[in-house]
Amino acid sequence: SGKTKWTESTSRQVKRLQSLIENLVVLTRLDEMKEISLTDIDLSSVISETAEPFRSVIESTGRKFDCQIEQDIHIQGEKRTIQQIASILLDNAAKYCDEEGAVSVRLIRKSKGAQLNVANTYREGNNVDTSRFFERFYREDESHHSGKSGFGIGLSMAKEMTERLKGKLEVSYEGDTIIFSAIFA
Repeated sequence: SGKTKWTESTSRQVKRLQSLIENLVVLTRLDEMKEISLTDIDLSSVISETAEPFRSVIESTGRKFDCQIEQDIHIQGEKRTIQQIASILLDNAAKYCDEEGAVSVRLIRKSKGAQLNVANTYREGNNVDTSRFFERFYREDESHHSGKSGFGIGLSMAKEMTERLKGKLEVSYEGDTIIFSAIFA
């Protein structure tokens, strides 16, 4: 009935606004925070725990999910912040992955620290200016992404959080695949 559709639509809008408010609160806290206190964390465990719940979401839509995590990688970091970064990147990959495409997560040990790559197939990526992905509130032309919800601040937040951990977040596009790389020292 019309009432049910209206209720569902209203409920969806409320959830979107709650998400926006939560993200804005995180951004405000980031702006106010001078330093995140870094401690030794098992990055391998944190990424595994964060990535695994995305498996069922991604696979339930007919996409492949591949997760390869080198074990026992430790860095100086902050667990909650790392979880937020990984969640934002995985949510973004799931949202923009091609139908019947694939999402992959790789955690690789580097000589100093580690690199987290979250990638998804995205055939339309050739026409996209990836350098703008980290701008706050940047959204691609809505006509190409009808049905994609979001406010364009997740990737900006992930970049700021990564930098607070003395790392860097980069994006590249190779062979129909978009790759976000978070490099932690």
